[in-house]
Amino acid sequence: MNRAIAECDAVVVTGGSSVGERDRLPRAVEAIAQPGVVVHGLRLKPGKPTLLGAHGAKPIVGLPGNPTSALMVLEAVAAPVIAALTGAPITAATVIARLAQPAHSRIGWTWYIPVAVLEDSGRPLAQPLPVRSFSVSLTARANGYIVMGEAEEEWPAATLVTVHRFLGGS
Repeated sequence: MNRAIAECDAVVVTGGSSVGERDRLPRAVEAIAQPGVVVHGLRLKPGKPTLLGAHGAKPIVGLPGNPTSALMVLEAVAAPVIAALTGAPITAATVIARLAQPAHSRIGWTWYIPVAVLEDSGRPLAQPLPVRSFSVSLTARANGYIVMGEAEEEWPAATLVTVHRFLGGS
């Protein structure tokens, strides 16, 4: 990581950020960066063990090691940081769709729920997929996500939602 900090404008790391004794990234960032860790742990699912740090003006983003968590945090947190750093506008494609079934979250947390966007009589339909941080195959079926805020616990089926398409996707 020393070399990355010296040579790059930002550092994005995946893995090593977890909970308990397996959580090695915060100690590594604290040892080599100033001011070091700014935030460790976000109230979002998936992606709670996210780390945000800095070395001077260089941002350091620690993505969770689980695939779904890493993808969601890369899309929702790291991409805007990198866009701001480079001056490049990031505007992910969105589509308004109806929920195919209810979507659930937990009060007090922001939930990024992967969805598969399908067509129903020519109209977009968002099929919420279970939020399982470890599931690569589940994530592969998603082509976007919806965001449920901290005050929301359930959206019933047929609710109109904004689907954020994954960057680079259609």
